[in-house]
Amino acid sequence: MKMKIKRLTLLSQLPRRGSKEAAGWDVYCPRPVHLRRGDTVVLPLGFAAKIPDGYYASLVPRSSLGTKGITIPNAPATIDSDYTGQWHCGLVMHSSSKHEEYFIPEGHRICQIILHKYETIEWEEVDELPETERGEGGFGSTGK
Repeated sequence: MKMKIKRLTLLSQLPRRGSKEAAGWDVYCPRPVHLRRGDTVVLPLGFAAKIPDGYYASLVPRSSLGTKGITIPNAPATIDSDYTGQWHCGLVMHSSSKHEEYFIPEGHRICQIILHKYETIEWEEVDELPETERGEGGFGSTGK
C-alpha cells in the first residue's frame, strides 16, 4: 500500500522503519528539546500525509524515552484519514520521573507511527441489550 507524504521543510526527516518487520515507522525530533519534570511540548514534525481511507494512524511512545519518564500525553494519539495538515507530537515528562530533566537532540527518534484498519459502524439504539455471562460486571469483575 502506498501513502502520500509531503515534506514541509527541507530539513524534515520522513518516518522510517527500523527493521524489515517493524510494525511502526520511527518519527524523528525536528529540533532539540529540553524537558524538565512536568513539562509538556508539542512538536510540529515537518510533514503532512494522506492516510488511505479506511485506516487511521496512531502515534505511540518509544520505549527508550519511556524509561526516562517521557511519553505522549494522549497516547496513542490518533490521526484520521481525512486530516491532511502537518503532523504534531506531544511529549510530556512525568512529574514522577526519576530524572529531573532530559535532553532530546534533533534527529532522535521520539515516537512511532502505527497504521490501523478500521470498520465503520452504524449505531442502533435499542431498549434492551442481549444478556451475556459477564453482564454489567465492570472493573475487576473477571478476576485478577
